[in-house]
Amino acid sequence: MAYFQTSIATQQINNGTKSYTPVKRDMVMAVTGYDTAQNIIFGTLNDGRTAAVSIDAEAFGRGVKTEQRDPARTKAAPYLTHRIDRKMEEKIPVGHYVVLENAEVLRKDKKSGNRIMKATRVISAGKNKNKIIEALFTFTMNHKLNKVERVQAWVGDAFIADDAEQSKALKERMDQSFEQHQTEEAKLEEAKSSFWLPYIGFELRALLPAFNPVEAAKIVDVSGRFECSVVQNEDSTTRTQLKGEDFDKIVKQYSEYVKEHYGHDARVEAAWYISYPNGQYCSDLDFNGVNGYNPYLRMATAKSKLSSNDDQTVEGGNFGGWGVICLSKDVIDDNSKVVPRFYVSKVYVNTKAKNFVQQKIKSPDGMMPTLSNEMKGDLMQYGQVYVPENNTVDAILPEFNALITADHMEAAPQNVAAFRDPWSEDETDDVPFDPPSTGYKVPEATKPVPCTGLRPRFSA
Repeated sequence: MAYFQTSIATQQINNGTKSYTPVKRDMVMAVTGYDTAQNIIFGTLNDGRTAAVSIDAEAFGRGVKTEQRDPARTKAAPYLTHRIDRKMEEKIPVGHYVVLENAEVLRKDKKSGNRIMKATRVISAGKNKNKIIEALFTFTMNHKLNKVERVQAWVGDAFIADDAEQSKALKERMDQSFEQHQTEEAKLEEAKSSFWLPYIGFELRALLPAFNPVEAAKIVDVSGRFECSVVQNEDSTTRTQLKGEDFDKIVKQYSEYVKEHYGHDARVEAAWYISYPNGQYCSDLDFNGVNGYNPYLRMATAKSKLSSNDDQTVEGGNFGGWGVICLSKDVIDDNSKVVPRFYVSKVYVNTKAKNFVQQKIKSPDGMMPTLSNEMKGDLMQYGQVYVPENNTVDAILPEFNALITADHMEAAPQNVAAFRDPWSEDETDDVPFDPPSTGYKVPEATKPVPCTGLRPRFSA
């Protein structure tokens, strides 16, 4: 059961026909075959399309130079990520999953139906699809530790906040998550096991319609994130998943704020995500000792505005990009039961198409909104906006209550090996680190205050 499933390439309309925009990004593929003589790997992408992938010529050249610089390490490697050869076929057999780094669609082969693609590397991701998530991601920093604290995987479609059917579906997921947290944390506390489930969160946004009906609406305000309440005690910090009733209260409060500040023409939409804890040993998101440019540090610290009505900026949490994360392997407790783990252990968000996350989430009318001029400010953004083709809630995320079941807790261990790059050192199993010590409560104010650990917004 995959938590997220997203499609593979941007589609744009050119003269009434659909064509693929060559947006490079990291994606997941299930291996179905090899043609090692032609250096091609075949597979099925997350949206069900088939693909034939080769290595980009420039990337292959860089890999060859690396081989020449370190022949001993090259010989010892189980396979080389830039060579689609017999060694790769042996180590990544049919049925396993790979991450295609900086992959792009070149064309569609009419005879085979395959998407002809190239990538800079082909990296093993094991055969447990549950541990590989392809989605739109944002990062939340822990400045005290100088590393990312949580990774948000977004559902790519927003909905009208007062839509009864879709609101009910989200509230049910939040309530299921709340119950799972209470049940599983109590069970694991008794077993003295370390455990941290994901949270379901959401963000509201206010949009004004464009004067031209063929143009997308403009985002003029966003609420900030809501996923859990935080209570700080003397010795510890307690986080509690928000419930469905909290969603209704926050929507009501935010809608009143929007009407007062932006008028009755403004509409309120809701976008939601799953928030995963970063593992202690995920070196990709640890910025201690990092000097100079780092794309993930940029994502985690880019400044943005959340309103057209004031000049206040927030740092981090809003710079999003499409890619892949891998989660830590499950563990076996003292009673020989499988304990699921959800810590982020590896990150692949190499696309240059990164910008304000709400610009990447479609409105119910199918259009991608734009930011108001007042909100653009100094936001660091560049590149194209990746627009997924198949982004319904059902396609992206199965029911959350299927994540943890009694059957799964009793199940025999499967192949749950976490991602391991053949060029990397052995990784220690991930454990969570302490969350921030500051908690936020939603005050009786015009605009609700986020409760996720991000810097709070103050009502205008």
